[in-house]
Amino acid sequence: MIDERFDKMVDYVIENFDFEKVHSVMKFLNWSWHAEGVPKIQTIILRSREMLIDTFKRSIKENKSFTIASGGFRCYCEKYIDDNGAEKRFLHMEFILTDCDADEEYIDED
Repeated sequence: MIDERFDKMVDYVIENFDFEKVHSVMKFLNWSWHAEGVPKIQTIILRSREMLIDTFKRSIKENKSFTIASGGFRCYCEKYIDDNGAEKRFLHMEFILTDCDADEEYIDED
């Protein structure tokens, strides 16, 4: 992969994310991925790892924060500068059941 620190970040997210809860919700809602139906938990974990890696690589390549979302998952890698002026990355993954947003232009149309 990219480097040892990045490997540790990905491993930490994968090891501490509640995939069993996500899988339970997906089964309950009959949430399928393409024609394969509700994915097995191992497939969910594998795809999540791939998304985290892709998100990080795109953040490095484009030299900015980057987000990838698919199948209910959203992964993002935030680029920031720490207090010592060093460039750092923050890796995050979430599973989203529902979402809503609005901007001022939409609100002003009412």
